[in-house]
Formats: sequence, structure tokens, C-alpha cells
Amino acid sequence: LVPMAGSNGESWCQGLDGLAQRCAEYYKAGARFAKWRSVVSIPNGPSTIAVRDCAYGLARYAAICQENGLVPIVEPEILLDGEHDIDRTMEVFMDTWAQTFHYLADNKVMFK
Repeated sequence: LVPMAGSNGESWCQGLDGLAQRCAEYYKAGARFAKWRSVVSIPNGPSTIAVRDCAYGLARYAAICQENGLVPIVEPEILLDGEHDIDRTMEVFMDTWAQTFHYLADNKVMFK
């Protein structure tokens, strides 16, 4: 995780560069599943750009994995730290997952 410019002190996950090559190598080594996590922080926002970046990054990771024979495990990590209530938590979860599925579909990730 690295600081996200223009955000409320949020972070974003890097690492998609070279992912296709790494996935191909992992597949040759016997891997069939891959997991990538990206973080959304409720106390720091979450900002619109942080949620979008998390969802889009997970979708790109999933598409790259599938193109290389791996089954992607997609899980946005929504940090629960803070003093917000359960309704705010649910709101962030629903928005993050809705955007994640939207970008998964845009990237033609197979759901089955």
C-alpha cells in the first residue's frame, strides 16, 4: 500500500505491472487460484476515488488472472476501524461491492 495522492490520507494498492507474467509463472508452478486485496478505509472517507480505484484494480487483477488460467479471489478489504455506526459500514460495503461487480463486468471477468 502506498499513499493515494489527492485523497483523505488513504492508501492504494500497487502491483498490477508485470502481473500477467507472474500469473503465467505461478500457473506453470501449479497454482490455480490467486488472491489480491485492496483496502478501503471508512474513517478516512472513503473518498470516491479510493472506492473506484479499489474496485477497478480488483477487476483488472481478476481479468489478468483469468487470462492466465488462474481463478481470482476478489475481496475488497473494508477497514472497520473508527467510530462510525453499522449503517455507515453497510453503506460503504454496498457501494464498494457494487462498484467492484460493475468493473468486473466491464472487464469481462467470468463469474462462474
